[in-house]
Amino acid sequence: MDLIKRKKEKQEKGIALVIAIILIGVSLMVSIGVSDIFLKEFSFSVFNQKSNKAFYAADSGMECASYWDITGKIFLAPSDVEANYVGILPNSVPAPCLGENINDTWYYSGLIDDGTNYSYSLIFDLSFNDNRCVKISVKKEEVILTGAINTIIESYGYDVGINTDDSNFSNLCGSNLDYPNREERVLKSTSI
Repeated sequence: MDLIKRKKEKQEKGIALVIAIILIGVSLMVSIGVSDIFLKEFSFSVFNQKSNKAFYAADSGMECASYWDITGKIFLAPSDVEANYVGILPNSVPAPCLGENINDTWYYSGLIDDGTNYSYSLIFDLSFNDNRCVKISVKKEEVILTGAINTIIESYGYDVGINTDDSNFSNLCGSNLDYPNREERVLKSTSI
């Protein structure tokens, strides 16, 4: 009788080991699945945060340029600009946006007269305290015969700009080659 009892105990010990291995395997698969979901959610959250930063930078730039266009104090009609006049944004008129004066950061394309339209473009960069930046392009076109003025504003928001203490604000947003993994969001507005 003792022999049968010992044999039965040995069989039960083997089954306990198999059940333990199966439970460990199932627990491992569940934990790997949960970890995978967590990592995907985390990377999506980071992407979403970067995307929101870029979008709100573009939105702020669009609001700033639209405000100064609507007030008519900064972006003049092309017929009001002489071909050799570079000062589209006269320094005597402060134009604050995001705590910076856009007069300090702009690039002027020059007045273009193609016979039917006058046009010019202004491009300027603005930076945020949290290292975001926005590149804004304002293009003014005026039909010579009718005097109709078209304004095209494009605002390129980036979640990362150039971190600089330099007082020369040219190209604050840098290029995509400088930051290949940064997010860019673009807003475009056309008014006639």
